[in-house]
Amino acid sequence: MTAGTAWLLDAPIYVFRAWFGMPDNWRDADGRSLNAAIGFSNTILTLLEKIAPEEPFLAAFDESLGTNFRNEIYSDYKISRAPPDPELIFQFEACKKILSELGISSFSGCRYEADDYIATLSESYRRADYKVKVITRDKDLSQLISGNDCVCFDPVSGKETNEATFKKEALIAPFQVPDFIGLVGDSVDDIPGVPGIGKKTAATLLCKHGSLEGIEEYLNTGGRFEIRGGDRVMKLLDENWDKALMSRKLARLNKTIPNLNIERKTVRSGANYKRLEHLLSGWNAPESILRRCNRLAMKFA
Repeated sequence: MTAGTAWLLDAPIYVFRAWFGMPDNWRDADGRSLNAAIGFSNTILTLLEKIAPEEPFLAAFDESLGTNFRNEIYSDYKISRAPPDPELIFQFEACKKILSELGISSFSGCRYEADDYIATLSESYRRADYKVKVITRDKDLSQLISGNDCVCFDPVSGKETNEATFKKEALIAPFQVPDFIGLVGDSVDDIPGVPGIGKKTAATLLCKHGSLEGIEEYLNTGGRFEIRGGDRVMKLLDENWDKALMSRKLARLNKTIPNLNIERKTVRSGANYKRLEHLLSGWNAPESILRRCNRLAMKFA
C-alpha cells in the first residue's frame, strides 16, 4: 500500500505558457504586468481541485541560466537562451508568492535546474512509498517515468503519461531518454548530440542495443548496423562518440541534490486561502478565480 501521491510541479513551463498566452489585462499598483501570475494561479487552482487534502504538493523553479553544473561540462549549454525579461522575473516572483500563500514549498538555486530538483524530490518521495505525479509538458522529465508509480501529468491537456504510454509513443523506455538525447541532441538546450543522427535511427539503435554502452560494445565486437545507411551511421558515431557521451551527461537529471530540506507538508497544512484571495483581489483577478479560492478553502478546511 502506498503512502499516497506526491505532486511535483515543473513551474517555469506554466509561467511561460501564461506569459505568452494570457492577455495583458492585469497590473499591480506600480503598473507592472501580472498576466503570467494570473494565468499561473488559474493552473494551480485547477490542480488543487484534483489533489486530496493530505497529499504533498511541491514546486521547482529555474534560477541557473549560465551558472548550473552543466555549464561546467559544456560551456555552450543553453547559450542561445536570452536573459529573462525583467518584467518576467517580477512575474516569476509573483508566482512564487502565490505558492507561498498556498503553503506549497518551492525549490530553486544557481547550480541546479528545476528538473534536477524535481528528480531529487521524486526519488525522496518514492523512497517514502509515495506514488509521484510530475506536473509538466517537458519531455526531459519523462526519464523519471516508472510504471504507474511515477507518471507525468499535464493539467492543460489533461494527459497523463505512464511507462506503457511513453513506450508506445516514443518507441524507447523512459530510462533511455538521456541516451536518446545523447544521439539526437536537443537544439532548445544547445545539446549537440551526434550530427546527422535522427530520432528514428536513435530509437532503432536503442531498442536493439539498450544504451550507448550497448551500441559501443556491439561495434567493438565487429557488429554492423543492419539499417538503411548503416555504414554512414557507424562513421558518424565514430567521429562524434565523445559528443554523444557528453550530450547524455547533459541530459541526465541529477537525483541527488545535497542538503535539500524536504518537509513532508500536505496541501492542507500550510495553505492560507484568505491571504491568497486578498493578494489576487489586489491584482484585480477575475471573480471566477476568487470564487475558486473560496471553494478550495472549504475543501481544505
